Amino acid sequence: MVELHRSLAAAAVTLAIAAGAPAAAVELRLAEPFPLRGEPTRVEVLDAEAGVAYELRVTYRPNSRTPRSETLQLAPEGTSAAWIPRDAGLAQLDLVAPGGAAAASLRAAVRFGGFPATGLLVMAVAGLLLFGGAALSMWLLLGETGPRVAEQLEPPST
Repeated sequence: MVELHRSLAAAAVTLAIAAGAPAAAVELRLAEPFPLRGEPTRVEVLDAEAGVAYELRVTYRPNSRTPRSETLQLAPEGTSAAWIPRDAGLAQLDLVAPGGAAAASLRAAVRFGGFPATGLLVMAVAGLLLFGGAALSMWLLLGETGPRVAEQLEPPST
């Protein structure tokens, strides 16, 4: 009788631990570690439960004042999705379970596909304003006295 109580107690403890233990962790993985903006890449869902209708949400610039989200369609088997990043920068991919809880999360750094010409234009305009403003300030400061001051500083010729 005592043996039966011990085995029942052991079974109850085992069931309590198993009920409180989390299920197998679902994981997201990108086929390309640093995807390019505008280029398709694949998002793989690993260790997902069969028959669960997950939703894959992408948030561009998470934790900022201007986040933007989109929802991706998972393949019929629920193990992958095609993703074409729309914006360069940080993106957070969340695998959402039917109840609304996040099952898995992944942050990705999306790169520009090429050299942005607007960046070069902004740098050129900034340099022109900076150095042009400095030249204008010197011209206004020295005015007509500039050459005379330079002549006065030279040693007299003998």
